[in-house]
Amino acid sequence: NIGCDDYLGSDKVVDKCGVCGGDNTGCQVVSGVFKHALTSLGYHRVVEIPQGATKINITEMYKSNNYL
Repeated sequence: NIGCDDYLGSDKVVDKCGVCGGDNTGCQVVSGVFKHALTSLGYHRVVEIPQGATKINITEMYKSNNYL
């Protein structure tokens, strides 16, 4: 077997935070609700997803004419 550290015979695995050999404490959870009215047409930056982010969930809570 090869672990996530690329060593033969290693039993290290990637934790839920994406850290090899981690203990699931290195996660940073980011959440929020966008409540601003967008009155002008066009594209609007609502959120910037950081590089390396995983398990992303973006949900439209109410029906709208906008696209996510």
